[in-house]
Amino acid sequence: MLIRESFVTGALGIVCLVSFLFPRPLLFYIGREFSTGNDPTRIAAFNDLWRSAGARYAFRLMTVVWGIGWVSEFLLRVLLVLTLTVGQVLIVSPIILQGITAALIVWTISYARAARRRGEELRRAAG
Repeated sequence: MLIRESFVTGALGIVCLVSFLFPRPLLFYIGREFSTGNDPTRIAAFNDLWRSAGARYAFRLMTVVWGIGWVSEFLLRVLLVLTLTVGQVLIVSPIILQGITAALIVWTISYARAARRRGEELRRAAG
């Protein structure tokens, strides 16, 4: 019962890592969903990003980071349940889950902005 909340994050982490078996990693599709608003023109433009080696690297890196982050959260929760009292786990677990999730979100936004800037600079330099 104490690790039930982390089953979802653990499963999502595994899905992130397994998505490398497919043509594009999970964070590409999540990014497209959040960025395009189901606009066909924007979806096509987003899909064109995949032609860029820099974009492919960025989506793959973000997917690995989220996958490892979520799996690590699950494993940390299991470790806490095995080593702490029930009361301690109930106090610490939400803080850890929210902290890891917040850190992943902040890192992703920061990294995506930097990657976008690098891509734009490379396109300008190429003419």
